[in-house]
Amino acid sequence: MTYFSRWATRQANQDPNFTAEQLTETANRLLHRQFIMRGDHRGANHFDRIVSNQEYFKDLFASFGFRFIFNDAWGYAGYVSPTAFNNSRVPTQETIVLLCLRLLYNEGAEKATLSIPVRRFSSRKKKSKRSFHRWGRGP
Repeated sequence: MTYFSRWATRQANQDPNFTAEQLTETANRLLHRQFIMRGDHRGANHFDRIVSNQEYFKDLFASFGFRFIFNDAWGYAGYVSPTAFNNSRVPTQETIVLLCLRLLYNEGAEKATLSIPVRRFSSRKKKSKRSFHRWGRGP
């Protein structure tokens, strides 16, 4: 049997669109990733859950001593620690800049992936040694 906190169960009873399991899954993902973006295809559902239950997530992360951050205009939600725990604390503004850089990187990587032409090699054709030259192993 899977256990869900009373907080998640109570919140799920108030919002019939989400279950306690979904809220717990979103909290775990946010705890693991630190930030969730609306535009991230794996994070969009989690972001929607956060939008609908902002107070729940704010209180949940406050119980850990974290400050919950939400910006609907930029499409991100996350948390920052007000104190350093055995590591250097990155200020909020720098964290947001790093988040923006990550978004730009993800967009660039996605565009690059879509723009790379894909060649299919026939099994009858012999692969030339030149095909390995791209990776520095060829002539």
